Amino acid sequence: MTTDLSALQRSQAPPPQPEISAVNRRLVRLVAALLLLQGAGLMAMAYLLLSGVDMPVDIATLPTMSGMLETSIFAAINGFLGVLTFLAGIGLFLIRPGAWLVALLLQVFLLLLALYEYFFPNELWQPTNILYGIMASCIVLVFYLNMNDVRQSIKQKLGKQETDHAEHSA
Repeated sequence: MTTDLSALQRSQAPPPQPEISAVNRRLVRLVAALLLLQGAGLMAMAYLLLSGVDMPVDIATLPTMSGMLETSIFAAINGFLGVLTFLAGIGLFLIRPGAWLVALLLQVFLLLLALYEYFFPNELWQPTNILYGIMASCIVLVFYLNMNDVRQSIKQKLGKQETDHAEHSA
């Protein structure tokens, strides 16, 4: 009777999940390194923009304060998104399933912000070369994040975590 029960348990056990291959792991780590580089670059750009903005107190320069305020807001948003991108890069380096979605959403927000700055330029700051770089890095990272090998690696890791959780709860 006990042999029949153990055979039944083995037949109901989930199939073992394949390990993530070394090539897929290297590709995911490459994407994570690109995210870390992009996050560090965005934080550096935000720091340079915020340190270069002097807020005047003279009432005669009041019309230019809106441009400085817009530049400061742009730099602060880019700095915040840079920190989040850096954290998503760390999460993807550790192959956390949620990091893929967060990284993809951050690329969308960065691209939308760059497109807004491109079509509605600031009167004080018109860095088209920097905007082109941000847009290009977002496009490249979206392509890398949507590669089948990267998505399969994340799915394998997620499937392995679900089976580990099912084993611990049983």
